[in-house]
Amino acid sequence: MRRRIRGRGERTSAGRSFLIVPVCALLWLGCGGHNLARDRALAAADAARARGDVVGEAVALRDACAAAPRDTKLCARAADTLQVALAATRDAADAACALADASAPALDGCLAAVAWVRVLDPADLVAQHLADVAGRAQVAACGPLPDEPTAAIRLVRCAEAREAAIATPTYAAWVTTTRQHAAAQLIGLAAGPDVAARDGAQLALLGAAQCLAPSDELTRRSDQAATAFVAAIRPDLVVRLRGPRVGDVCAAAAGGLADRVACAVAPDDDAIVVDAALVIDPVQHQAWESLRTERYLAGVDRIENPAYLVRADDERSSREAMREAERHYLRDDARCDEAEQAYRKLYCTDCAELEARDRACDRARVSKELYERRESDWQRARNDLDATAPVLEQEDWRDDTFTVRTHRWTAAWHADLAGPAGGVAQVGGATSVDDQEHGGSRAAGIGADPLTEPTGAWYAAAVRDQLGAQIAAVADAELARRVQQARATCPADAPAWTADWLDCWARATFLAGDSPRGATLLRTEAAADDRRGASAGLPVPACR
Repeated sequence: MRRRIRGRGERTSAGRSFLIVPVCALLWLGCGGHNLARDRALAAADAARARGDVVGEAVALRDACAAAPRDTKLCARAADTLQVALAATRDAADAACALADASAPALDGCLAAVAWVRVLDPADLVAQHLADVAGRAQVAACGPLPDEPTAAIRLVRCAEAREAAIATPTYAAWVTTTRQHAAAQLIGLAAGPDVAARDGAQLALLGAAQCLAPSDELTRRSDQAATAFVAAIRPDLVVRLRGPRVGDVCAAAAGGLADRVACAVAPDDDAIVVDAALVIDPVQHQAWESLRTERYLAGVDRIENPAYLVRADDERSSREAMREAERHYLRDDARCDEAEQAYRKLYCTDCAELEARDRACDRARVSKELYERRESDWQRARNDLDATAPVLEQEDWRDDTFTVRTHRWTAAWHADLAGPAGGVAQVGGATSVDDQEHGGSRAAGIGADPLTEPTGAWYAAAVRDQLGAQIAAVADAELARRVQQARATCPADAPAWTADWLDCWARATFLAGDSPRGATLLRTEAAADDRRGASAGLPVPACR
């Protein structure tokens, strides 16, 4: 058992220093020595103050207070700075929102000033009031509710141009009113006798109205119009295949056309007919060999650690030296005590007892220092021994190499395609499958892998998909031609609110791969209005 030995007069001072250092460290850590978020925020506040940015300073101090909420002095400073910044930004917003004129620069300046107030306090009532002032100016600038679809959609765009910046309940309600009014204009057109008889026109108008002001009734009506329109307008795709049967080639082609066509067996007058003469060449077989190397763990070698033996000897010798030094120290310390007691009986100033006490106690002090050094040496040797493994383990990794034979079967195909545009296109492709065989490795624990040859028409699905993609390209070219013909009748850059134009536009849009439902008509109208110079720069209404 190891004993701890102290010299005389050491308990109080050593104990006190042992307690004081950790307590001071804990106080330093607990009182905010390491609060990086607070320190960064304070640095940002100082930088903002240096450049005269009162808003930036207030926001940074608010962040600093949030990072150190118990720092009452800091949080009080943050609150004071926030009030100063709010007062300054409110004054600036009051001046900017006087709005002697309702021009775009004046409105934008007002809303920019309001935004600074909201940065400091998103719920500030002064900011909301001034934003409503800007909102009323924006309403006046946009104008009244019109009774015409083009102007009604333009009004929605005007209303939404500054909706995010104004951001008040009153203004949001007015934006909703403009959307509902525009939707009502479109619904009114859809109720007209000419439009009501045209599924494409119905779908375009009701879909745009549903985008502006969604409702269950509009969803139902536009769904009905979409079902009837697609059934009437979608052309059939007829694939007349000669050659090997590889599955439903028409379905593979239609899947690549986003359901713009419907597969059929017998063509009608509007069908897209593609004749395909398919030839699949004889399957080619290739084989080649390669070497495969696998690493495996053959075992673990365990050997006695020579360093452990050396450190064990060091620990034993240093322990014996420490105990020997301890015995000498205890002996000399006892003699010092005896000499001290003999001296105290006389209390002489120049006598043999005083000299004997000094010699004995000096010898005890030297013995104590030697013991402490020996104890430190032993502790170091013991730590080194504890950190050294007595046995070393070495993994025995080995490689085993064996032969792998790879087989590849390849099926090449080619076809002649004749589509509506006339002429014959020659297309082709190939598909392959691989398999490997080997005897494995007993040492690495890998079993043998026998050869598995493909059977039947293993290539059919891949050939079907590849041929279907080529047929889809032919059909897509025909659809593009029909779109071009349709747009010659109803050019997309000149929208008109007539049954013929709407129905033609819906047909061309669908065949082009876009949906005539939803915001598509609104985007078309907005683009045309921009080209006319009536609404350039205004946002396009999005579906809600």
